[in-house]
Amino acid sequence: MVLCDNFHSPQNVGMAFRTCEIMGVQHLYLLGDTPTPPAAKIKKTARKADELVPFSTSTNSIALLQQLKKERYTLVGMEITDTSNSLYEWKGRPFEKIALLFGAENHGISEELLPLLDHCYHIPMYGQISSMNVIMAMSIGLYEITKQWKGELRR
Repeated sequence: MVLCDNFHSPQNVGMAFRTCEIMGVQHLYLLGDTPTPPAAKIKKTARKADELVPFSTSTNSIALLQQLKKERYTLVGMEITDTSNSLYEWKGRPFEKIALLFGAENHGISEELLPLLDHCYHIPMYGQISSMNVIMAMSIGLYEITKQWKGELRR
């Protein structure tokens, strides 16, 4: 499951649908003020993925994360913080129930949600800029987790 926390760009929402669809994500949550389908810009960018990936919305992100914890989801944030680990250190179990949270384009994951996370990971960057587009981060994160799961399944 992927959660989009207060995304602002409808194009990023459309790309979130596409990314989730190609990576086999079972559900997408659009949190807070994130634009929702059937907005024209989302539909154009999603290229029908918004019709293939089940989604829900929530304006109460804290309550949703608390409910997911009760449902035994591991809450994982993709964010650079003082305590985040490199994504390459991911130690998830294959196919455990994961809710992967991505934050707004300019501000990241909302401060009030960070304490609710079980883990926080960042993507190591080797250039001078320390941020990337949220959909690029989503793509890398989902790919790396899937790759590691597949490696674990081969053992």
